[in-house]
Amino acid sequence: MDVRDMKRKTKKCPKCGYEFKEISEETAIKTWHLVSPLPDKQGRITVTLMGTWKCPQCGYTIRGVISKIKVGEETRTVNRTQMLIDILRNSERITIKDIADKFNMEESTIEKAIMYLIKKGKIKGQIMNGVFIREN
Repeated sequence: MDVRDMKRKTKKCPKCGYEFKEISEETAIKTWHLVSPLPDKQGRITVTLMGTWKCPQCGYTIRGVISKIKVGEETRTVNRTQMLIDILRNSERITIKDIADKFNMEESTIEKAIMYLIKKGKIKGQIMNGVFIREN
């Protein structure tokens, strides 16, 4: 995959130097998709549309990238830690049980996470008798 070819949107024949004016799915002889096996840092999967073209001067078949698409960006959500911080900041008082039910986790795990966030200064408040009480 030559990134420079993608930016130029033109292809050159390596045999004779003929420059293709238009690189698209319509002008390709054959097309196929390549799906990246691993997502990027944001959790998106890259789908690459590949194609082959036949040089009109020498008949050589050239292979290359037509386009790349990132899939999954629209389904990406806020991570659980940020969701927990948002819930705690928007609630004056909330029980650990209610939070655990929202996240489908054990109460002890949620309590440990809240204690960690308080210790790191991400949220202000305290836990009393299974209830998080926010401080202003």
